[in-house]
Amino acid sequence: MWCLRGLGPWLFVSINSVNQKDAKDASTEGRRLVRALLDVDPLTVDVLLTVAHDVLGPERAEHCVRQVRGGRLTRRSYLLAEVAAVVVGTRHLGVGWWARPHRRADKPGEWQEGPPPDEVLISGVVPSRWQSASVLEVLAWWSADDVADTLWGPPVDFVDLNSTRPTDRIALPRDARPGDRLVAAFDPGSRVDADVARRADGTLGSELDITSCRHSPPAEASWGWAIATGNGPHRLPDESPGSPADPYAVPIDLAAAETIRGWALQHGASPAQVGQAWKTAGDVIVAIGAVDWMRRPDGRWWRWERAASALADRDVPRLAKALAGLAKVY
Repeated sequence: MWCLRGLGPWLFVSINSVNQKDAKDASTEGRRLVRALLDVDPLTVDVLLTVAHDVLGPERAEHCVRQVRGGRLTRRSYLLAEVAAVVVGTRHLGVGWWARPHRRADKPGEWQEGPPPDEVLISGVVPSRWQSASVLEVLAWWSADDVADTLWGPPVDFVDLNSTRPTDRIALPRDARPGDRLVAAFDPGSRVDADVARRADGTLGSELDITSCRHSPPAEASWGWAIATGNGPHRLPDESPGSPADPYAVPIDLAAAETIRGWALQHGASPAQVGQAWKTAGDVIVAIGAVDWMRRPDGRWWRWERAASALADRDVPRLAKALAGLAKVY
């Protein structure tokens, strides 16, 4: 990545080579952003949902809670981050945004009408081209992009910043002129500028200005919330610790837990990071955050995270597949 801080939970996991100091600095920056954008402190679920109730209205806030509750437990921090994004987006765009059909371009100039955000939130059904994403992800992406458009105008093209080539990465509009500075998108709510230049052969080309990478407030809020609050547990208001409604207290597969926990200990995690024998989903989620697997140089830790997440989510098919993968690199 050229821009180390990409979008919220959508990109921050890609910065897996930073050290502990960088991680601490990122968390501090995340807290600063959320406090500035949402005007909340402390960063707790109750505080976030109170703001959502005030900004989105009680009905939309309840639908957001329903989506969070229905999501995978290991994804809850990201789902809450997406709630933060739509709250910030609504403050910028106004509540009328929820009732308007959503208009987006999958390709430059090819605008498509989609359902209003309210329809997606209430029905729990995302448009077909977004089927791989959750309802809250889609709404967070839409709000991040729409705010970016109000701030910097619609992008003329889309670029992949995983490529290190800055030259001629975008399709120039017909009316482009040397010296024009054009806006390109590289992720929802994220923009970068490209300068139009005349080449030696008389044709027009462009150069990306990587220093111009920027992110709209909903995207910043999403990233900030996710990286500042970590894996959790993040309990909803009616999920008091140890109660029958507490999803983090649900028992897990103890045999699989011992295998996955043992792998972590044998590959560099400390007993303090891994914790005592895992018995509940919450035990696993705490350990996933504590071992800091994203910043370990051994790529096998990605397999470990998949197995641990499947265990915490009690996803039996996914767990079986992940354990088989982990066994290959034991």
